[in-house]
Amino acid sequence: MSTQTRIFFVDDDRVVRTCLRHFLKKFEDFELIGEAEDGNTAIETILNLTPSVALVDIGLPRINGIEVTRKVKAALPDCRVLMLTSSDDARDIFASLDAGADGYVLKGDLAANLEIAIRSVRVGSVWLDPGIARIVLDASNQRQAQGNVSQSGMLSIDEAELLGSIAGSDCQDGVCLVDPAFLKRLKRLSQTNIDRL
Repeated sequence: MSTQTRIFFVDDDRVVRTCLRHFLKKFEDFELIGEAEDGNTAIETILNLTPSVALVDIGLPRINGIEVTRKVKAALPDCRVLMLTSSDDARDIFASLDAGADGYVLKGDLAANLEIAIRSVRVGSVWLDPGIARIVLDASNQRQAQGNVSQSGMLSIDEAELLGSIAGSDCQDGVCLVDPAFLKRLKRLSQTNIDRL
């Protein structure tokens, strides 16, 4: 297995793309292999270049980042997709998980969290931003309180405690490595959450 992490990113904001280019150059084991500014170009180029990690914004022209994620993961299941977005909307979070995203990073936390998020998903772990974990937990609690959720659509006590720990920033330095099996559970719950939000 190559020691280089081959990274592709897609964002329609030129300033963000420039910042990402400069940021990724700081790490000798990160290799930037391409970028795109719209969803159609991203899908075509990612499938051609087969990066190890794709950083995908949600709000893209032509095809949004959630659909980009869905198509990339269907064709390249080993490509790790990390949502890199300004959106902390619960619908976007759950839709991203449902599409197959391996992690979710808010752009406001770029300098603090992006490196470890990339490294986490690269080795098959999951990275959840503490703020995102709080939104997922709150949405789940709200559905349970309303009583309109089946047993299969509820988080277990352990899962809720894990999200609570992440949301409370109990993870050292904000680093939240989560067992991939837990993300699969969140993905299974995500469609129910989208339907009920």
